[in-house]
Amino acid sequence: MSENSVSPPPKLGRNHVLHAALRHHSIIDDITMLAMRRRRPPRPDAELSRIEHEIEQSVAHYRELGWFDRPELAYAAPPPPTTYDSVPERAARFHYQHITFASDYQPPADDPAGARWLSYESNRTVHAWVMRHPGPQRPWLVCLHGTGMGRPLMDLGLFRANWLYRHMGVNVACPVLPLHGPRRASVPADVHYPSEDALHNFHGTLQAVWDVRRMLASLRSQGNTRLGVLGISLGGLIAGLVGDLDPDLNCVILGAPVAELGALIERHKAQPFDPGEARNLELARQLDRIISPLSLSPKTPRDRRFIYAGIVDKMVHHRYHGGRIWEHWERPEALWYNGGHSALGYSRDVARFIEQAMRATDVVGADAA
Repeated sequence: MSENSVSPPPKLGRNHVLHAALRHHSIIDDITMLAMRRRRPPRPDAELSRIEHEIEQSVAHYRELGWFDRPELAYAAPPPPTTYDSVPERAARFHYQHITFASDYQPPADDPAGARWLSYESNRTVHAWVMRHPGPQRPWLVCLHGTGMGRPLMDLGLFRANWLYRHMGVNVACPVLPLHGPRRASVPADVHYPSEDALHNFHGTLQAVWDVRRMLASLRSQGNTRLGVLGISLGGLIAGLVGDLDPDLNCVILGAPVAELGALIERHKAQPFDPGEARNLELARQLDRIISPLSLSPKTPRDRRFIYAGIVDKMVHHRYHGGRIWEHWERPEALWYNGGHSALGYSRDVARFIEQAMRATDVVGADAA
């Protein structure tokens, strides 16, 4: 690893001059944020009142369950799926298996939003794009995508799945996060994860962690022992929580990870806030104490934790999010690369960092180049 891997995330001053490439990344991030803000219209007052009431009820309920004092209680260990379906498919240059199995995630009893969450029937099936080598067991890298993704070509392309499969010699699994891709099929158009609806964010995060751990449990039940998790952006939040809960992973790599989902939603919400929106955003921050990687003590050993983030990332600020997880994770190996959120999928520095992390933790095939 480079000297950069042991240094804190750099702080860019107001007078910091960005060279052309960094300005380009910064502008793309600005355009993306603008598009996201325009996509969703303001919520009506009745819905804002409903969200506020549900947050207040939920906070009281989760406090009774002891989740604010011990957030790990919110994350029950799932069993592996008993059955799954597998269909060979192709997306451009990617050949993969489309795997599906039942999520079986259940909100806690008497949860104010539990019945509504379970009513999204298509979200109750986990989909995953899997590239698996024939023959003897190999390491697995489970890759968790970001917001608005969940499609084979997007996900496999973002993670350079062919490179991981051929060059690094590993099996690759890209599970689709809740309310993304095919899991949106029966979901109303105005329902999203993440969104301004705090209970959707809450259950989306709990279910995502459950689904990923369920997949890991399935791989272990088949005799796989070398397992790594790589998450980007929203997927970095989920990977961080999985790393906090699982002591037996070979590595956990977080790319531009989100530390607090409520804070991220507030940052990306178009201002000025409606008073009802402002109230909901303030209340929602309470739930971050349960669904943030900062709230748990990491069980994955320090030398198996890795973080990278772009120093001009406008989507997920590298110091507020990645830097705080880095501190909480006892300053593990890290890369603060010269780029923004838009560079996550093609930065050469990022590719080298991921490769070094995988080699350092033996998440590579015997025939790795």
